[in-house]
Amino acid sequence: MAKLALEENIINIAFDSASLAIKDKWDVVKDHDLIIAQSESHTILAKCYVEYLLEDDIEIGHKKLVTLDDD
Repeated sequence: MAKLALEENIINIAFDSASLAIKDKWDVVKDHDLIIAQSESHTILAKCYVEYLLEDDIEIGHKKLVTLDDD
């Protein structure tokens, strides 16, 4: 669900869904598919954080906070 929401650019739903997906812990031997899904959810969360920063006009990749208005 998080992956689909991110593809449709519905960032809030993607963030909430990915956050919910990473709450549980799984057995590495038995539940490898769920662990892979959790790993993808971490990636989706990172992409959501980037989108949140871009919405606030914060330029990413600088040591100190730089907004797009500063340029």
